[in-house]
Amino acid sequence: MNTSNWKTPLGYFEKAIEEFRRTQEELQVQLEEIRELKHNYAKLESDLEKTKSNLEEVTTELRVTKVDLEKTKNEFKAIKQQIKEQSKQLQDSQQTTNDEFKAIKQQINEQSKQLQDSQKTTKQAINEIKAGIENGSIIACKALMLKGRDDKHWMRYCKLDSVNHHCFQVWRSDNNTWQDDIKVKAAIFLQARDDYHWMRYQYMKDDKYDTFHIWKGDNTWYKCLRVSTAGRLKS
Repeated sequence: MNTSNWKTPLGYFEKAIEEFRRTQEELQVQLEEIRELKHNYAKLESDLEKTKSNLEEVTTELRVTKVDLEKTKNEFKAIKQQIKEQSKQLQDSQQTTNDEFKAIKQQINEQSKQLQDSQKTTKQAINEIKAGIENGSIIACKALMLKGRDDKHWMRYCKLDSVNHHCFQVWRSDNNTWQDDIKVKAAIFLQARDDYHWMRYQYMKDDKYDTFHIWKGDNTWYKCLRVSTAGRLKS
């Protein structure tokens, strides 16, 4: 617009049109802002309703939680009292346990000393017998012990069992203990018709029948036992 003649009627008119246009634009902007505010207000009102509903739910949950908390508090008091009583009982019994432990410890020490003395005496006797066997002063077949697989293992007679079987043990000089680990073929097998056939127990059938198998020289177990009743059936 030409500003040199704005004071003319046409200039006033044009100026008024321009101001009206600017006012219209400002009003349009304000209208958009009002619409946005209205939309935000509606959204805020909806959020407030949701918040109110959530607040009511939280209030209800807090009320229930308060009841549960009171119940838990009472249970905790009861447990605390029970623990206190058990602690007192434990303290009362601890002194008795300590006295018993001291007595057991003393007994173990005494038995350990006796065992050490016995082991020392036994080892000394074994060394003397071993030396006698090695230098020939003791006849091997009448010696108290016989050498096992090496110088740390020695065999001796121990006792007669309930059916008068001679029982032997093996002495291990590396840990000074007697071991019941002597095993011979006849301990688990019974000889059949020759040295190539042996019989032994295999399993219990029907929880009442002892079942035996025959071992042959081909390293195979056979179910070939036969007794007089095997060929007979009651009529």
